[in-house]
Amino acid sequence: MPDWLTLSNVYFEASNAVTYPDENGPLFSNTFDALGRKTSVEITLTSGVSCTTAQSSKFEGLSRMTVARDSVGDTNADAKIVYDFAEPRIKGVGG
Repeated sequence: MPDWLTLSNVYFEASNAVTYPDENGPLFSNTFDALGRKTSVEITLTSGVSCTTAQSSKFEGLSRMTVARDSVGDTNADAKIVYDFAEPRIKGVGG
């Protein structure tokens, strides 16, 4: 187990966790914009762990997520989120 697993969580002013260890070993480092929305996550993997290495999000003017990206190394998977403006619900999610 890596030494940094014993570290405590580190928090941003708005009580958002900036860094935290996962019980399986990876260390998560979050980035937030000025409105406190999580815009990216960098994941530092440990030996023997294979999973997502980064995540990112984009938002529109009403702070609703419009794109979510999941990355494994150089391979990205994007989900575009479309909202029905007549009703406050998600209309669809697609790549």
